[in-house]
Amino acid sequence: MSHRFDPAKSQKLRSDERQQALPMTKLLPLMNIQETDLIADIGAGNGYFTIPMAERARHVYAVDIEDRMLTELKAYAEQARASNITLILSGLEKIALTEHQVDKIVVAFVMHEIDDFDQGFAELRRILKPGGTIFFYEWEATETASGPPLEIRLSSEGFARTIESYGFTTTIHVLNDGQYMVEAEQT
Repeated sequence: MSHRFDPAKSQKLRSDERQQALPMTKLLPLMNIQETDLIADIGAGNGYFTIPMAERARHVYAVDIEDRMLTELKAYAEQARASNITLILSGLEKIALTEHQVDKIVVAFVMHEIDDFDQGFAELRRILKPGGTIFFYEWEATETASGPPLEIRLSSEGFARTIESYGFTTTIHVLNDGQYMVEAEQT
């Protein structure tokens, strides 16, 4: 897939710029993570979302298609002494989790890379417990100094309508000038 994030640029995922644009102190309360939650972090990268979520949740399954990213995540998790993280090398097409295994799913900046939404949403629904919530983080379809090419970005309104077509109710949270989160609850 030509528009997949380049793991060689992984330092960007933990940069000061990203921490200012997407502060976990703002994002974690939006996700209302409970200490009993089992969470799947799809496209976990090197753990920007995974590790802070693991501090609050019972367990986080960090799923990424790039082994290099999971290797970095493992090192960061060890530094943070986070022992409630399971690393899973997988794409979105077939995630190595059982049906209805997780309470929440985080899909951060991945959906604009997906070619087959039908397969992707089928897999997300398969692993999500009934009544569970998915948090989709994405790039707004506007020009910004960083991020993926404009032509592959998903507008917040259009993406929310797409998510609704897969049987979810949605709430859009604007995070900054170029990024948003859609909270999707199973109906």
